[in-house]
Amino acid sequence: MHWLIAGGESGPNHRPLDPDWVRELRDACREQSVAFFFKQWGGRTPKSKGRELDGRLYDEMPAPTRA
Repeated sequence: MHWLIAGGESGPNHRPLDPDWVRELRDACREQSVAFFFKQWGGRTPKSKGRELDGRLYDEMPAPTRA
């Protein structure tokens, strides 16, 4: 695996996202040198709770590969 994208649900019936679960994913990515992208916390709208995890944005992308 080269890339993990995590994020919460949005919309009227969204379920809450557990911050500890997101941190576990981030930390596991760090241990395995996998790019981590945190999309959103979710909520009524996609942007309602923002994208920061522990005070920063995670916009990592996998390294480009050659064909």
